[in-house]
Amino acid sequence: AVAKDWPATTVGRMRGLECLARLAAVFGSNSRTNSVERMEAHAVSMLTHANATARLAGAHFLTLWLHVVPPGPERPSLQEPGAKLAAILANTNPAYPSAPSPASYGEVAQMVKYVKSESMAFLRVAATNGVEVTGEVPSPEADGFGADSAATLSAAVPQTKIQVVETARSSLHASAQRLRETEAKLHGSVLAAAAGAAVSFGALPPKLNPFIQPLMSSVRRERDLELQRRAANSVAAMIKLCADRKPSPNDKLLKNISIMACGDIKETLRAGVKEVPEEDVKDAKKKGANGGVVDDEEISEAMVSRLGAEACIRAICASFGGDVFSKLPALEKIIVAPVVNAPAESADLLAIQTLVDGLQMIKVFGPVAHESLRAKVIEVTRAAFAAAMYADAAVRVTACKAIATIANAYPDRVISPLLEYIVPRLEDGEAAAETATRAGSVGLASELTARLGSALAPYCVLLLVPLMGRMSDPDLNIRGAATKAFASLVPLLPLARGTTPPEELTQKQKERSTKDGEFLEALLDNSKIEDFKLPFKCSRTLRPYQQDGVNWLAFLRRVKLHGAL
Repeated sequence: AVAKDWPATTVGRMRGLECLARLAAVFGSNSRTNSVERMEAHAVSMLTHANATARLAGAHFLTLWLHVVPPGPERPSLQEPGAKLAAILANTNPAYPSAPSPASYGEVAQMVKYVKSESMAFLRVAATNGVEVTGEVPSPEADGFGADSAATLSAAVPQTKIQVVETARSSLHASAQRLRETEAKLHGSVLAAAAGAAVSFGALPPKLNPFIQPLMSSVRRERDLELQRRAANSVAAMIKLCADRKPSPNDKLLKNISIMACGDIKETLRAGVKEVPEEDVKDAKKKGANGGVVDDEEISEAMVSRLGAEACIRAICASFGGDVFSKLPALEKIIVAPVVNAPAESADLLAIQTLVDGLQMIKVFGPVAHESLRAKVIEVTRAAFAAAMYADAAVRVTACKAIATIANAYPDRVISPLLEYIVPRLEDGEAAAETATRAGSVGLASELTARLGSALAPYCVLLLVPLMGRMSDPDLNIRGAATKAFASLVPLLPLARGTTPPEELTQKQKERSTKDGEFLEALLDNSKIEDFKLPFKCSRTLRPYQQDGVNWLAFLRRVKLHGAL
């Protein structure tokens, strides 16, 4: 039933398969041999089914079954389903998934029928208009006639200037291309699922290409996020099996994963950029998956590939735990080294881009790293503070996003030193002399506000007053960003009132938090401003509303703000 009812959401289908796998595991633990054999026969029937969706279900069922039954005497050998997986992986032609049988997948039967019909119509139109066929033409009525046969047939009919003939040819090409793309998509999903199931057996053959290629292709191109995630889990499992293998494909696999993770230029900017258009940032934040499936028109292939790579990184962290760097030193070289050993701003673009990519990788890795590696993550994050002040906008923007993401994961370990670093750079003085420094500091404040939301309330007082100074910055972009960040932080003030400053703040920060809190109270409620004494003799007594106005203007002048009464 699970295999036939594929229109349901993928998550629902996987839950059904997981229930089936757990049932099979219970049968095995209770020595119900006949029931286990029936489950195995059911898996074989799915793997040999004419429909791709049934094969997909069968492969994932095997993966889940092997996952819930640890290696040992209770784990079934599953030899026959394993042999069927090998047969699936051996048939790499999407048009003939059951070779030597010429049959295509059942899901494309109507498409094949339509391509055959259009092929016969094209031949009739050509004959009617006196266009002779050259060479041998495959019969559209023959078994196995598909997209490639249609292309061969079209090539056998010479190009003409007769519009009706060329219109029929174009229509045939379009139908054949749709068939080819659908077959490739179906077969790609089946191959990835079969490779994942084969990896779950826990033993790899000498040649890994039949496993690596379909799994990495699914990670790179699969737009169903649940299927992509499961392919990523299988890649992580394969990498773990290859950790002690000589030679090991892991370094190359990790390099490819990092290239995919940093290949989306909307997310990982290219070095050499001095300014990032705001609409590009908005576009990157708006786009995403809808209902677990990435929208074909809205989302680029680069973003699909990035999402798959990020899923791989999360799966690798979950699989290796605290041993991820000791077992995969290449990963530490990709993530840690570029940030800790950041190049000078005068370095060439390749070195700067390596830093950008490292920042993007720590942003993905940091929040999911094993707790034993958190000290290392914090060390890299603190090293990234300086990168957030680079003149190169690609470095600056990526660093701000990475730092804010990790601050959101570990606020008690990141926010206090981060505020200690950026507050002086937001305020007047030598530290704020450079435009890039002010832009980076405001960018960090903006990203913190966006990522942490109400969780930033205990710290918001320490950011609000410095941001006010940047609201009159000579740079228009900095001024606008500071104003937006300030507007987002003000609603958090009521949450901060009456609360004790967080323990991880330094004594100096706690004292400033109290002082700035009193200032902000006065800013938002002018009744709390002390009366200003006029610096000249006045023979008149100011009326209350006049004194309030003078108090307000004097207050604004004192804090270097602008206003009109």
